[in-house]
Amino acid sequence: MRKILTGLFIVFATILHVKGQQAAQFTQYMVNPYLMNPALSSVEDMIDIKAGYRAQWVGFNQIDNNNADPLNPNVSGGIAPRTMYLSGHSPVGKPHAIMHYVTESKSWFGVGGKIVSDQTGPTGWGSYMVSGTYNMALIKPKGSGIYTKGGLRMSAGMFLGVQQYSLNWGQLNFADAEPLQSNKTSTEYNFKPDATLGAWFYNDFLFFGISMDHVFGNKLTLPIPDAVEKDKLTDYPTLARHTYITGGINYEITEQLTWSPSVLFKYTPNAPLSVDLNNRITYENSYWGGITYRHLDALSLAVGAIITYNYEIAYSYDYTYTDIRASGGATATHEITIGYRIAPKPTSMNAEDHNWGHHGHYKKKKYK
Repeated sequence: MRKILTGLFIVFATILHVKGQQAAQFTQYMVNPYLMNPALSSVEDMIDIKAGYRAQWVGFNQIDNNNADPLNPNVSGGIAPRTMYLSGHSPVGKPHAIMHYVTESKSWFGVGGKIVSDQTGPTGWGSYMVSGTYNMALIKPKGSGIYTKGGLRMSAGMFLGVQQYSLNWGQLNFADAEPLQSNKTSTEYNFKPDATLGAWFYNDFLFFGISMDHVFGNKLTLPIPDAVEKDKLTDYPTLARHTYITGGINYEITEQLTWSPSVLFKYTPNAPLSVDLNNRITYENSYWGGITYRHLDALSLAVGAIITYNYEIAYSYDYTYTDIRASGGATATHEITIGYRIAPKPTSMNAEDHNWGHHGHYKKKKYK
């Protein structure tokens, strides 16, 4: 029994806490920043629908127990994380009907929602959230229409919904202990209310965002199989608050080329600070390529395209250089995003780049 209880603690404390710091990780977070910050739901003048899939640590599907502690769990079926999501958001009312420039002084609301599913071996995590946002001008710009310059807008909002955590006891086997099985089902689920707060500041040159998820800080108390003495299992993990801070600029090198450097800080209590450094070059607001350095973790290459304004696709490849590559054989992470935009007047929409913070900077070129 002591080994089982210790093993359960390892499962809770390592797989659910250390892995991804209780949150899914995305290399293409600036292709869809709405995933980590609800304030983005009112920034774009369109209905923006995106779906994504991330296969992390490809090849890391076995656990080497040759020199492992006998209390460590042996998980069948592989433990490499797999993440999927579907999201959609839109401004409300006139902003979606008549097109607003980022530098206007008017205000409006935005709404949206997202579903995220993350699976890592016997553990699973799901997020079902809706968002509401208010967008307002902080600094009034100079000029009018497409000739406006300067100014600063702020969008603030909240995700509200539930987090679902699951654990498949049938996939856990401990050395020198009987397999754990529930008398009800092989997988147990735990639902917790959850919320994310976020704010986004932007104009046609710069952007800055801050958000915090798991603001309630709930404890994760998955049901325990009847074979376990529940009164002895008292140490449950807490859904730690995650803070995300990002910022960057959009610098026009020429009329065709835009350089977009940015940085992302991810902070979780009792975990190392994570830093992403990004560089991206966009051509004609339609085709882009970029490179990301994630400190002490990975180097990523990404490409993407916006086709006839309505369709979007992006792909990234992460080369992992941490110790996990040597121990488990993992060499790469693949991520793909596809999107569809529903614009007010797609036949006469001015070309613009709605990615990496460059929201609503209109050009003279028009799509046919």
